[in-house]
Amino acid sequence: SGAEAFSFERLRYFSADAVVLATEHELSLQLVPRLLDAGYSVVDMSGAFRLKDPQLYQAWYGFEHTAPAVLGEAVYGLPEFRAEAIASARIVANPGCYATAAVLPLIPLYKADAIDPGCTVVVDGKSGVSGAGRQPKPETHFCEVNENISAYSVLQHRHTPEMVAQLPGATFDRFGPNITRYLKYDNTSDAGPYFGTLGPG
Repeated sequence: SGAEAFSFERLRYFSADAVVLATEHELSLQLVPRLLDAGYSVVDMSGAFRLKDPQLYQAWYGFEHTAPAVLGEAVYGLPEFRAEAIASARIVANPGCYATAAVLPLIPLYKADAIDPGCTVVVDGKSGVSGAGRQPKPETHFCEVNENISAYSVLQHRHTPEMVAQLPGATFDRFGPNITRYLKYDNTSDAGPYFGTLGPG
């Protein structure tokens, strides 16, 4: 019992068919191609395979993407809209939390051309303080966040390109997720309200 160091030997010992990675983006980038080559199916919880354009990774994640072929194969793991592709995929890129909450209600509106193409869509997302990670920081201390709200990564949150990619017709200049962080007693995240202009009809 307890945690064990990752090793391919242990995977072979357990005769695993699939691997779920909950690792840092850069580590997933290294492990996923090796796991696929070894015959495993992979669900990756990091952002390393969510975007199709490898050039976006340097700007939004701060690293160079070194596995563009795998990036092209990865299926975005939103089962409400990708169930068939997920079922047969070797690599599933698990969506980000904010992206999931943002795109689920918006995809049908974009597909139906119900969003006025001239408007800017704003998603006002909020996260419990646990969304900031385990590393203690001055801005996540209780006295800083209790009964308070603070914006971070405004107009540059790393889930932005992921959201834009999933919304047919959305563009970076017409989609503005505003991510804020505040203390919630249930430590959950939510996205909304949503601001935009509906098209005619």
